[in-house]
Amino acid sequence: MSISDTEKKAIDQKARMVSAISRRRRVLGLTQAEVAERAGLKQSAIARLEGSAQIPRFDTLQKVAFALGLRFELVPDGEEEAASAEEFSSVHI
Repeated sequence: MSISDTEKKAIDQKARMVSAISRRRRVLGLTQAEVAERAGLKQSAIARLEGSAQIPRFDTLQKVAFALGLRFELVPDGEEEAASAEEFSSVHI
């Protein structure tokens, strides 16, 4: 069974989010348990998030990102959309 280009992009985007979240945790010198406590999750959830090939749910990514002082930003994807980037300059999640 093959997946669509849209699904591939979504998987790639989540993988980049997980990588950024993991880097941020290490930069801040926090343990998985500390991040889990801040995010209202179990340490095992953070371990799965960082070390698993499983695709995490967006709400889990969001909780962990917020616990690490990160925010999600919507930015144009591709050259055509980059021309209208100013329209999105103030869209933060």
